[in-house]
Amino acid sequence: MAEGPAAACFSEEDFYCPVCQEVFKTPVRTANCQHVFCRKCFLTAIRESGTHCPLCRGSVTKKERTYPKRALDVENSMKKASGGCRCCEKQVRFSWMRQHYKTCKKYQDEYGVASIIPNLQISQDSTGNSSRSDAISDNGEMANDQILQGETSGHPTFKCPLCQEANFTRQRLLDHCNNRHLYQIVPVICPICVSLPWADTNQVTRNLVSHLNLRHRFDYGEFVIPSWSETLFMQLLTGEQHGLVFCACAPNLAASSGGLESEIDVDGGIDQDIFDINEALGLDLFEGDIKFDGMQERNSIIGDNYRWPHVVPYVLEDSLEMNAKGLILKAFEQYRLKTCIDFRPWEGEKNYISVFKGSGCWSYVGNLQEGLQQLSIGANCDRIGTIQHEFLHALGFWHEQSRSDRDDYVSIIWDRIQPGKDHNFNKYDDKTSDSLNVPYDYDSVMHYSQNAFRNGTEPTIITNIPDFMDVIGQRMDFSDYDLQKLNRLYNCSSPASYWQLHHVSLNVTSKFRVVFQGTRGSGSSNGGLSVDDINLSETQCPHHVWHIRNFTYLLNTSPAGTAGRIYSPPFYSSKGYAFQVSLYVNGTTDNPFNLAIYLYLISGANDDQLQWPCAWQQGTMILLDQHPDIRQRMSNQRSITTDPLTLSDSSSTYFWDRPDKVGSIASFPNGTTFMRGPGSGTSAFLTHQRLKSRNFIKEDSVYILLTMEDISHLLSTQPSVSPTFFMNTSSANTIKPTFNTSATTKSPMRPTTTTRPVTTASVPLTEEPEMDVPDSCPDNPCENDGVCIMVDRGPECRCPAGDDWWYMGEKCERKGSAQENTVIAVSSTVAVFVVMLVVTITTAVCLKKKYSQVKENGESLNLEVRKTSF
Repeated sequence: MAEGPAAACFSEEDFYCPVCQEVFKTPVRTANCQHVFCRKCFLTAIRESGTHCPLCRGSVTKKERTYPKRALDVENSMKKASGGCRCCEKQVRFSWMRQHYKTCKKYQDEYGVASIIPNLQISQDSTGNSSRSDAISDNGEMANDQILQGETSGHPTFKCPLCQEANFTRQRLLDHCNNRHLYQIVPVICPICVSLPWADTNQVTRNLVSHLNLRHRFDYGEFVIPSWSETLFMQLLTGEQHGLVFCACAPNLAASSGGLESEIDVDGGIDQDIFDINEALGLDLFEGDIKFDGMQERNSIIGDNYRWPHVVPYVLEDSLEMNAKGLILKAFEQYRLKTCIDFRPWEGEKNYISVFKGSGCWSYVGNLQEGLQQLSIGANCDRIGTIQHEFLHALGFWHEQSRSDRDDYVSIIWDRIQPGKDHNFNKYDDKTSDSLNVPYDYDSVMHYSQNAFRNGTEPTIITNIPDFMDVIGQRMDFSDYDLQKLNRLYNCSSPASYWQLHHVSLNVTSKFRVVFQGTRGSGSSNGGLSVDDINLSETQCPHHVWHIRNFTYLLNTSPAGTAGRIYSPPFYSSKGYAFQVSLYVNGTTDNPFNLAIYLYLISGANDDQLQWPCAWQQGTMILLDQHPDIRQRMSNQRSITTDPLTLSDSSSTYFWDRPDKVGSIASFPNGTTFMRGPGSGTSAFLTHQRLKSRNFIKEDSVYILLTMEDISHLLSTQPSVSPTFFMNTSSANTIKPTFNTSATTKSPMRPTTTTRPVTTASVPLTEEPEMDVPDSCPDNPCENDGVCIMVDRGPECRCPAGDDWWYMGEKCERKGSAQENTVIAVSSTVAVFVVMLVVTITTAVCLKKKYSQVKENGESLNLEVRKTSF
């Protein structure tokens, strides 16, 4: 893309990278010649070409070779402008065009699928130049007969598949096809693609001319290997050396010993906030992610009528992605652990939240009292902080920077805001929003980021305390003030702030006892042991812990990219799958100054007995915030779910198949070899600024908590039968009421009752379906608003409790209170005192009587002795 001001109307050609011939991905610009490239393409090319621009051979500074400056004006233009897909004509924002082409079947038929190529392993010397041995991968012998012996220039030649003329160089083949076969549409195999060692020889291209113009307009070697000799270049092409060759038209893979190890970045290398996602989708929502139904006023959450009960009913619609379903349940655990708010599956309550996969991430504010209330967790919204953010809206919270006192803490730069978006920065008075006497919170998960709705490259929000510029807009977890406001809004109890927590894993089905023991140290001590406020929580403990020591040293010495990547020990999931995690301490070459994290399946002892491809296992990687109070921790986590139908980039193998089938050879530190499958994760896991802003590093150590669990039970979560009606499984034709909670509902409505036959999908109507244990109780036997759940195939009541009262018994039929306990305690004390007094008196009387008898017996004995003596 040439330099200059952005035009009012763009075409796809305006955003083409000259290296990969694709729409820009994270565009960067050279300072001297102002040429724009994809960040990955530029870094890859510059490491091979030394100090020259890959396009014009202009000089590039040493700083640029490591940290090129992002072309934010181009990036913003791509986010705003849209264009039609050249094949299906669908209007897509240019920032998402690359993702669209990966799924557009017409595009792939027209231009082919980009080949999968390996990523070069480069070690840099002090000047930033490459100091590796240049070569090609071990499978270089796959180059087939379509590479002829060539001309004296040493370049390979090709045969035109449309007219069978031969001895064309790459450029001459492009010229020949554009002149002779411009309008000839015939399915053929591209001779240049199949000449590559990593080629898919079965990939058919329907429009060869368009494919050549898109994929092979230049030879990558002409840009990135200017100093190679022709002999060496031919050695590389013919596989006489051992190493790797680049192609400009394909994504990169990380090389590993003995094979190719791929990594998929689920974020595409960009840390997108909620508002970035919604803006890219063209959504025009209030404050970026708040939806109104046309009747709701902005002051509607003031008052108890718009609050939810402490137990919020919900439905997870089947349209949700599996990874999102698992994360929503994890978000509920955080609400359950840190607040008095709980979530339970809908059981026919009048008002409930229906979570579905809509376009973007959004929610209504407060309880609208209209029955079904939608909340959207769309594509790329599957982060726990994003989910917590949207549910806080549903519980009645606006954004933090809209408070009436916000100007005392942040400054809004109005001339940097996009036209027409100024209203998103309005303040609310006390009649609209209540701060609940909680101080302004830079750390709030509800705060805008500094770049929200910006029109250019400069931030729209400036914190009055500069140290908080990189803090606002975090989407890791609730802040302490978030929890205070939520607990005050819903009148939750506020325990003291000085306690410490100790975790004990409880896996019991009957009564149990917790014993606390204090051990005195070797020195003298006048202190004691105090145990206070014991809480039992159903929060899941992590399956594994990866403890990384000397982390500060790793931060200071590890290079960016694969050279600075460290691997965890191997772990096993509860189902028996072996897995491993990698951490890029100083980020990938595309995203330095970030932590990057990836999850891999590896070969294990149980592989022969497991199901492959690996299905619906959700791996969760949590960088632990080591704050001593669990309620104030803001750990950072990402989850990856293994979809068994996901294909690798070659589209010929399943991504989550057996590691010994799709993986590459790797080795543990002790020399033991194993197979490591492709990895999935993110290069934007956590910035170094946020890493140092919390207690992630403590005593020079970090902890990564790892869990891999089966979530296949979440495949179908949308209820079709009211929990108050239980299907009689003796007949598959039983007619029962059903509730329609379709994800296509456009406005909040009360659930409508219809009737239709209830069938089991895997059982014909003529057969008797198997007896299934319901997820919820067929009839609720619990009294006093108790919640019934199924435990070991039987109903069990969970009784409600307040600050100074509770219900107990098998059916929650008995009520207890603190006052009653006080009376009982006093009565018991008095009773014990009376009993002890009676016992004491009785004992004293008995002893006195016994003493009197002994004394009388002694006197009579003395009389008898005296008589005898006379």
